[in-house]
Amino acid sequence: MMAGLGEATKLNEVYVIAGLILLTAGMIDFLWTTLWLESGAGPITRCLSAWLWKGCRKSAETMQRFSARQVLCCYA
Repeated sequence: MMAGLGEATKLNEVYVIAGLILLTAGMIDFLWTTLWLESGAGPITRCLSAWLWKGCRKSAETMQRFSARQVLCCYA
């Protein structure tokens, strides 16, 4: 049972490092978005909102009829 303990510890370290990287990136994007008003959004926020907009538009174009929920999603 002790042989797998080292592997589990290394895996936990990987998860902690990945979590810290994601947390740091989120904090930087949050500060960028709130402090620099001329840019409007941080780099992560800008990419995610562009992908969300393109996805909503593409799904709306593929449907023949628009449902009220989908229209509200794309224009919210």
